[in-house]
Amino acid sequence: MGAGDTTFADGNLASGLTYWYRVRAVAPAGDSPPSNAASATTPSGPPAAPASLGAKASSGRIDLTWKDQSPSETGFVVERSTDGRAFAAVATLAANTTCWSNTGLKRSQTYYYRVSAFNAAGSSSYTNVASARTPLL
Repeated sequence: MGAGDTTFADGNLASGLTYWYRVRAVAPAGDSPPSNAASATTPSGPPAAPASLGAKASSGRIDLTWKDQSPSETGFVVERSTDGRAFAAVATLAANTTCWSNTGLKRSQTYYYRVSAFNAAGSSSYTNVASARTPLL
């Protein structure tokens, strides 16, 4: 910074982290002691989307598994469809969850699923769509 500058903008910072700053004057006769420390926390953005959604059917249920790719989610939303186009939320799950079982399903029906993560800043994009067909018996 130049002499007389009173502001500084720090760019390209990661979201959701706290940064600490101190200021000191630099002069040929010697540097001043550093100022008190001040901090600022960058806003967190939406979490990263979960990945690798898989679905496995058994009698009357479908078990879902996925990979949690974000350390900042508050939870997950599981959405289901019977046509692969019109999805509706069927479960809201806690942070760090990586599996869920959808029970009480009709026999011989194909179900499609997708999962997103969320936090106070918003929702992630969806996982891949995974589907499974419940057995006839």
